[in-house]
Amino acid sequence: MESFYSRDNCHSWQTPTGNFYKIRDTHSVDAGKNIVPVNSNDPVMDAWKRGYNRIHYYGNTLYVNNEIRSPSTIQIRHLIQLAKENNFEEVEYDGGETSYIIWSINDTLE
Repeated sequence: MESFYSRDNCHSWQTPTGNFYKIRDTHSVDAGKNIVPVNSNDPVMDAWKRGYNRIHYYGNTLYVNNEIRSPSTIQIRHLIQLAKENNFEEVEYDGGETSYIIWSINDTLE
């Protein structure tokens, strides 16, 4: 059985409830086929408006992208677990105009 936090989910859409939806083609094509109405002019923007996050990675960083809103608490919890399970060093939010580190391997509980 495949793990919920498998490496495949590091390139996906994250649902508003925190689950991951593996893409089969590209983020834009999958959003247009599976997340938003078929007649959407901008499927990625419409997915963001619905609370979905685009997930991808580069090097040791897992990126969460949504130019409309930052991730919810439950989405963050799943992103951090996904990063830990796949040996990423940080999770970074990319909001277009704004970006910040959500979690780093150097974070500790006090």
